[in-house]
Amino acid sequence: MKKSIIRNNFNGRPDKACSSDQLRPAMNYIYISDGNMVATNGNILAIIPLKYSEVDGDMSLLDKHYIHPLQYKDILKYDVVKITGPGEVTCRMLKEGFSTVFKFKSDVSIGNFPTYKAVLDFESKGDTYVAVNPRLMNDLISCFDGIMEENKVTIMIQSLNRAIHIHSSLNPDVYGIIMPVMMVSNEEKFFESKAGQKRGGF
Repeated sequence: MKKSIIRNNFNGRPDKACSSDQLRPAMNYIYISDGNMVATNGNILAIIPLKYSEVDGDMSLLDKHYIHPLQYKDILKYDVVKITGPGEVTCRMLKEGFSTVFKFKSDVSIGNFPTYKAVLDFESKGDTYVAVNPRLMNDLISCFDGIMEENKVTIMIQSLNRAIHIHSSLNPDVYGIIMPVMMVSNEEKFFESKAGQKRGGF
């Protein structure tokens, strides 16, 4: 029988979008920014909002903090998650009756997270053909497990060398981005030689 979860926040699987590249330590974590959990490995980016409520505590106390993916997976095991201090949450198991405190790292100790907001602005400029790694689509959708419940999502493609945006139809605050392998402006160029492909990334 599936466990009943009553927590309001820390849902979905943004940890699946984290990088394992040790040369980019900030991308090895889930970043809390402006009330959102943000994660990227340079190819995909997942944004999952944290919901404010008096029960859960002040979301601003988590801003500019980093959650390690292993920490996040541990948090998912708990029924209740309450923000109890700067970069700190207390998680409680209702049936077992015990609590655990998790402390998150600050951006001072980890470094700077990529300037992901630069790729969020969307402006359609006509037809554009895109080549993507299909595995990236699956990787990104897996980040929203339990959040995107609908059968379809909205995919928006903009001008050359820009990201592919994926939105939940039911929850517009849930947001995903895939960086392109190659983008061209017409179908003829799409099937040309791969020489001179433009590659994306954060």
